Amino acid sequence: MRWFTSLMAGSGRDSSCIRSASPSSRRGQEGNMPRFTPMLMPAPTNGTTWCLRTASTSSLGKFMVPLLGRTIARSGRFSFPVFGRAFLPWGTLVLEQCPGYTLAVRGAPRMSLSPQAPSPRVATPSVWAPWGLTVAMLVHHFGLWAWTSSSRGIPLLQMLDRWDSNLYSRLVTEGYTWPLWAFLPLYPGTVWLLRQGLGGTLPPQLVGCLLSTPCLLAFVAWNTRWSRQGRLVGALTAGTGWGWFLLLYSPASFTLHSHHTEGLFLLLSFGALAFAARGALLSSAVLVALCVWTRNQGVFVAITAALLLAGREPSWRSRALRFAALGALALLAFGGLLAFEWARAGDPFMFMKAQREWNHVDSVWGAVRGLWLGNPWHKGFNGWLLLRHAFGALWLAAALALLRRDRALGLYALLSLLVMLPQGDLGNAFRFGAVLFPVLFLAGDWLATRPAWVRWTVAVLCVWLNHKVTHAYAIGRWAY
Repeated sequence: MRWFTSLMAGSGRDSSCIRSASPSSRRGQEGNMPRFTPMLMPAPTNGTTWCLRTASTSSLGKFMVPLLGRTIARSGRFSFPVFGRAFLPWGTLVLEQCPGYTLAVRGAPRMSLSPQAPSPRVATPSVWAPWGLTVAMLVHHFGLWAWTSSSRGIPLLQMLDRWDSNLYSRLVTEGYTWPLWAFLPLYPGTVWLLRQGLGGTLPPQLVGCLLSTPCLLAFVAWNTRWSRQGRLVGALTAGTGWGWFLLLYSPASFTLHSHHTEGLFLLLSFGALAFAARGALLSSAVLVALCVWTRNQGVFVAITAALLLAGREPSWRSRALRFAALGALALLAFGGLLAFEWARAGDPFMFMKAQREWNHVDSVWGAVRGLWLGNPWHKGFNGWLLLRHAFGALWLAAALALLRRDRALGLYALLSLLVMLPQGDLGNAFRFGAVLFPVLFLAGDWLATRPAWVRWTVAVLCVWLNHKVTHAYAIGRWAY
């Protein structure tokens, strides 16, 4: 049973706002639940009633929470941002506001966010919204590829084997050779195992689709189920259907169900972060290790998961221990990766050295200069590259907004953006951003609060861009 405090906005009238589990449902649970200290505060001038809750049993927490409550009630202002988080010695205070409905400050050493009443402008997504959007996206993409194959005379299997997909296919059929060491082993190894299990004759690109598509579906099922059960909070899940829309119709969402690492990494990274947010060290560590073996961004998942895990603890000492524990397990996984590279290639850092075969700058200035397309290979006007940089700018804005709500997830988003700078531009921004579900969920939920004409204008542009990028992949143009 979830214990929560609900705050209903009034119009110049007092309203009873403390709700908790019924006495009968609380029996037998009080020994397992922390003792809450709810407080009903006077309504400020706008008629909103506030309640403050803490799960801390420390004397400092019991003293400071009512004191902070009285301060808020007198001033009518908060000392930290709406949708903000304040880390205090006895725990974490979390402030959330749904305009016109709820406003709550909650604090707990082991943070457990409580349900909210829906805002009149932001509806909770229906059970079928994520599934409907997923099916629509899959039908759109595979239908587009089938139509392009028929109209242009390009074999469908050739369409599924473009760019990095072709390199993964070579890894599956031929094994590691230079410069394929740049690709980490978990995804091609899993495709190889699945292909062998299916008889060893299917084209690797088809097997890759048979792996990635179920991974995407598993992510949707896992996320929606835990969201309905109240196990996910913040940007780990979408609060509206628009959040799911921006994820599933991000420019390069075709990589989530085709012969790429994105579908597998999306599932693994979500699991690692979700388990970390719930305090499950071992489950999170296993998935973090798999992320490290899948993509370079796996290191950022490890850092983020360690921060989420540590943020649940009441003291700095316990936070440091939890962070160090997950960090040590992640380093162990990374050490295993280095051992694999050493055993197979004779060099533990072969995956890093192989990156030289792709465009990279040789100085910090080259990385910075790439932001305005000032490197030597940037000649002439390139509208698609400009679109990728515009997408990167929106990504940066959303990441900074996410950083204010959740430092760990915001850091993950920023690191995933900054890692592209050594390439000299943001030419891979569409693909790198496809797996950043916290950023896309947050942006979509924000979009849901905008006027209808803004929402649908953005929706049309997203579908158009997604369609063009998916078609570009089919005909062999750069689509990352």
